[in-house]
Amino acid sequence: VGIWAGRKQKSSEKSPDTEEIMLAGRNIGLLVGIFTMTATWVGGAYINGTAEQVFSTGLLTCQAPLGYAISLVVGGLLFARPMRNAGYV
Repeated sequence: VGIWAGRKQKSSEKSPDTEEIMLAGRNIGLLVGIFTMTATWVGGAYINGTAEQVFSTGLLTCQAPLGYAISLVVGGLLFARPMRNAGYV
């Protein structure tokens, strides 16, 4: 990823500013965006907590992963466009 980013930056003619660097030029693509959101939400505590909950109480009582997935979809559908249009992100 670092080599790809370096080559892409080198081919870009303009000097990057903070917004360009933090938001990756708003051009990361769908696949990288999905992997980024997954890595943001799924960490060690999430994995261990889910495994513990399933082991302790069974698969049907472990509702956090489903809730997280639904919240990502709802957040994306309801809030992403208005926030982007307002210039927040």
